[in-house]
Amino acid sequence: MDAQNRFRQLLETVHSEPVTITRHGRTAAFIASPQDMADLQDVKAKRTQAVQWFTSFFTQAEAGK
Repeated sequence: MDAQNRFRQLLETVHSEPVTITRHGRTAAFIASPQDMADLQDVKAKRTQAVQWFTSFFTQAEAGK
């Protein structure tokens, strides 16, 4: 029963902040709310698009276009 209560508390905490899980003193995982996860995925996609844009821009600039 203690594990169930602790898990419930963990889920409540995740709604206000991400939770870091450690194993042997090292970070093993993070638990985030669905909204935090969606935000992270959005940022990752935008970062990928920005890198592609800059790569294309500098490639064209070097080619004199």
